[in-house]
Amino acid sequence: MSSSTSTHPDVMYDIAPRPKGGWLLTEKKIPGQPRLSATARGEHSKIIPFELHQPQHVPPQTLDAIGYHSLDDNEPVFARAMAGRKVHELLEAQTFSPQHMKGFGLWEKLVELQGIILKPGMADHMASLETTQNRKRVGTVYNLTWSVEPNGKDGSIRPGVIAKKKDPHVMRMVQLISEISFELVKKADGAWKEEHERQWVKEASLTCGGGENKSVTSIQVNLTAIKNLDETIDEDGGERSEDGESKSEEDVDADATMTGVDPDETNSDSNFEISEGYNITTPTSSATSTKTAEQIMEETLKDKSHVHKDSHDERRNFSCILFLNHVPQDHFVGRFNITNFRLTCTCIPFSGLVFPANNPHGGSGFAPYGPDLPLDSPLRFTPITPAGVGFPRLSDEAPYTRCLTIAYSRQDCMRARTKQLNPSIYGDAGLGAFITRKAQANWMIRHAIRDGLDIGVANPSVDDYLKKFSWIENGVKCYEDRKLVEDAFALKGTDNKEWELMLKATAYNSAHIKHDHPSRYESPKQRKARQAREVLGDDAYCTQITSKGTRCKAWLARNADGVKMCGHHYKIFMASKGGTQECNSGEAEEVVATARALKRLRDEGSEEYEEEHDEDDDVIHVSRPRRRRGSHYESSSSQRGRY
Repeated sequence: MSSSTSTHPDVMYDIAPRPKGGWLLTEKKIPGQPRLSATARGEHSKIIPFELHQPQHVPPQTLDAIGYHSLDDNEPVFARAMAGRKVHELLEAQTFSPQHMKGFGLWEKLVELQGIILKPGMADHMASLETTQNRKRVGTVYNLTWSVEPNGKDGSIRPGVIAKKKDPHVMRMVQLISEISFELVKKADGAWKEEHERQWVKEASLTCGGGENKSVTSIQVNLTAIKNLDETIDEDGGERSEDGESKSEEDVDADATMTGVDPDETNSDSNFEISEGYNITTPTSSATSTKTAEQIMEETLKDKSHVHKDSHDERRNFSCILFLNHVPQDHFVGRFNITNFRLTCTCIPFSGLVFPANNPHGGSGFAPYGPDLPLDSPLRFTPITPAGVGFPRLSDEAPYTRCLTIAYSRQDCMRARTKQLNPSIYGDAGLGAFITRKAQANWMIRHAIRDGLDIGVANPSVDDYLKKFSWIENGVKCYEDRKLVEDAFALKGTDNKEWELMLKATAYNSAHIKHDHPSRYESPKQRKARQAREVLGDDAYCTQITSKGTRCKAWLARNADGVKMCGHHYKIFMASKGGTQECNSGEAEEVVATARALKRLRDEGSEEYEEEHDEDDDVIHVSRPRRRRGSHYESSSSQRGRY
């Protein structure tokens, strides 16, 4: 796609060659109208166009017509953003071909990684490591490292169920994925800067995988099996799980949402099917389905739930997807789409994509080719291997599988509070994610210096930390790099204004997705909060006017002199009357309880962090009390630990 100013109604950005290389996205401006809010941008990002759902390559003229840009040229795409008065050009996506992987020296690692994941019986082995509850909830999406409860309670960050098992195959997968992904992040133009290095040291980021990884905290492996219908159709035509019980339609959709593939994207006339797991089948032949392919596609477009954003990811860090698909010749490898910027790429085996996962995204087109598509059509995928290197030949027993790995940086792990860290992180169980003793000792040093933890020495020096966190490897006592300890001391308690500006810049083009089917995403607590809002209706909301001249959208209001207010405006009201001096102790306690309830329920009922940073009039902005320890953390003895 060349320089373009598409007139498609959902296109929000123009794209043109960037003078410094790559492509540059600039926001469309309509004379006399303000820029779109985050919610409005999200509304334009919900649907993946029909053309991208087709299981085949999309011609350039078709991409131009729908206002999409192909990332298959491996050129970086930047977007213009503002932070204060400063203009930033932020990287939004960059792909790396198999040829790049060979040039970076990553080809052998990718081949080894695919061989482990697609080894016969590996899918069943992975499932055996997971809990039954998690398998029902997320299907064949496996979390290999840290488990994080999204509530911030004590001990909420700990090794995941699979990581605790310390399975050697899984640990090798974690090591390979983290090494490859971090290398691609560093290779991506502008994805890794000096500020990222400093924050990794200063904030004691809880990364994984051993080695030199300083970005990846969490890893998911997504598997979607492809089976021949003759082997999998049940006599009653129903979809059955391993225990023989039929899964509900909502459960199937939820599983597909986590993998980025909609269950309705299969072609009803094909000889193959897609199932979310090797023991789950979904008949899709014309003999067992009364819906045409066109009807299924239409329902897919209406159901927009497979487009999502990962709001818990660190906004300033980048995610990395590795495509390791193993599909039959009559199957298209699929497509990955970033919908707010209208970017798309082919899921080429042994290629990778680096992008910020806070942008709305989703997969499409992973299905058999249409029956009318000629075998020699250029719209079919043809693999191109690096010069002198062929794709590895898997064993005949290797299952056909849509396979991709996702390595990302989670906010809670990048800036983990002391109380959130579970004690199991420090022990042998933590090695399932750290992989090596060196990586574990590396984090423990940074964490101990950040929080000033007691290591049994008064006013500890660099040598004291090195001695305290030494480890034995192959009978030899090992020590961490001295420079790491010196850097941790130098950065402790410092501020980084450039890091804060980067955060503001990432929020400039944010798109807030309001799901049409929230019940498929919400937890039981979120469901109760939503039901409470629906019952109370407009009476639950604050009646005060914000500084922007709009009505406050905060809910769970309270009465103050006959006027309904939220906790935030109640504090302002009390301050105008003289603050807490006119309140008795009971009233003060009630104010605190109301404010805490408001914060808790708001966090349960909406995307956290989105409320505080999105530039959106429709999003609730709430002032939250910030807890500090030194300049960034609490200094009370109750928060201190001891190694």
